[in-house]
Amino acid sequence: MIVWWSVKLITCKMHFVLDGVILEIGETVKWDSGFKKRELIVKTEDENPQDIKIEFIGESCDKLDLFINGELVMVAFTIIGNQYQGKYYTNLRGIAIGERVIENGTKKGKSKINKEKKLVKSEDDLNF
Repeated sequence: MIVWWSVKLITCKMHFVLDGVILEIGETVKWDSGFKKRELIVKTEDENPQDIKIEFIGESCDKLDLFINGELVMVAFTIIGNQYQGKYYTNLRGIAIGERVIENGTKKGKSKINKEKKLVKSEDDLNF
């Protein structure tokens, strides 16, 4: 795991990066207050694979529209903790997402645009 440190004024925030395969991209949930949230499930590809839920909030929800299930990605996130009515909660809050690139610079997996082009092409082809 790679740890990014960024310092802004006097505070220090830790950012983490996770790479894996998208298992599921949830629908955007909106509240009357204007708050919106969308969840992403990523399966890690290490020795002991884990299914990790990462939430995106606000305008960050739209970033997930560019991705599809099965795509290899890297997700940057922060750890958010809070207390509510005596119980403590921890969430992984997504801040960025991108396609994972392997060593030789080629992309592993296919983007949503490429998959949509293939789908359109296959629908136009007639099999006799």
